[in-house]
Amino acid sequence: MNLSDMRTKDFAWVFDRVPHLKQFSNVGSDMSDMVVRFFGPVSISGGGNAFAYQQPMRLRLPQLTTLKLISCRSSLGMLWWTP
Repeated sequence: MNLSDMRTKDFAWVFDRVPHLKQFSNVGSDMSDMVVRFFGPVSISGGGNAFAYQQPMRLRLPQLTTLKLISCRSSLGMLWWTP
């Protein structure tokens, strides 16, 4: 995906519908912090961060093996999380 102009809800819609996605690369997108969090676990009920409330969790993209974010802007200081 190059120079995408997708809203946060667009990323959520796509990621929730491609569970077999194995490679994702994005070049030059303004990604919100929430979009970056989509790569991490979410509660099964769909509400918020699974770590905050110790709820059962799932991955939106369980088969994702390659993630490339090139020249993407996000206000997060780091793109990785620790379970």
